Amino acid sequence: MKLLLIATVMASLLTFPGETQDVAAPPEASGDGTSTLAHASVSDDERILELLHGLVGEWRVHNVREDGSVFRVRNTYELGPDGQSVIARGWLGDGTSLHPHAASQIWRAPAIDGTAGSIMFQSIDENGAIARGPISLLDDHTLLWQWDMTRLTGAEDHYLVHMIFESADSYRFILFHRNEGGGKDELVNVVFRRQE
Repeated sequence: MKLLLIATVMASLLTFPGETQDVAAPPEASGDGTSTLAHASVSDDERILELLHGLVGEWRVHNVREDGSVFRVRNTYELGPDGQSVIARGWLGDGTSLHPHAASQIWRAPAIDGTAGSIMFQSIDENGAIARGPISLLDDHTLLWQWDMTRLTGAEDHYLVHMIFESADSYRFILFHRNEGGGKDELVNVVFRRQE
């Protein structure tokens, strides 16, 4: 995980060739920016799935550092076997190669006692750490992922991810670390672009 954080922080400091990195402030959620397992409505879940289904395909970040070295991220998304869930895979790398980073599943949790389930995710990274949590809607174009991660050692970390859909062909990924005091620190702020 330390390698992932170092790599993603480095990506946030770099820009695409010929561009400046727009580091707009992320939309704020009410309260502390977190979500609970209880969600607003089934229509929110439908919007979440609509946004996630729009990711089907391949997405990349390609940043060239001042020293000329390259940092890359590649993510792919596909619909799951039920046509509603989403399966994602991610790779990290440099100018010469990429290595597997994570595999994720996103699904609608089953209804319990007649109450519709929320949208959930689970991800495993290259070090065996598992992240799980709900995905909620901050606004019509922004998803909030409660990224609660447990390493193989049992150590836990708590993150928030804002996924802001800026267009049909780009989304902004912002990673925050949740502090014990209830605050959050921005670690990563990058834009993924759809690949043809």
